[in-house]
Amino acid sequence: MLDEVKKIISNKKDLDYILRKIEAIHSAPDFIVVSGVSLIEYYLNEVGTEKILFILEQKNILHV
Repeated sequence: MLDEVKKIISNKKDLDYILRKIEAIHSAPDFIVVSGVSLIEYYLNEVGTEKILFILEQKNILHV
């Protein structure tokens, strides 16, 4: 899954587009927090040790 996510991110810089594409292959996010800052996490492996984190207000994407 990590390779797919990297490809999506490298092909487009629009955060909304990237989120839609990742939702299409992953379905629902694994973790969402909306408390001053909106965080959305998608786990890229079975145990959640590798994940992609979106910080919506800052338009950041982090691989954690």
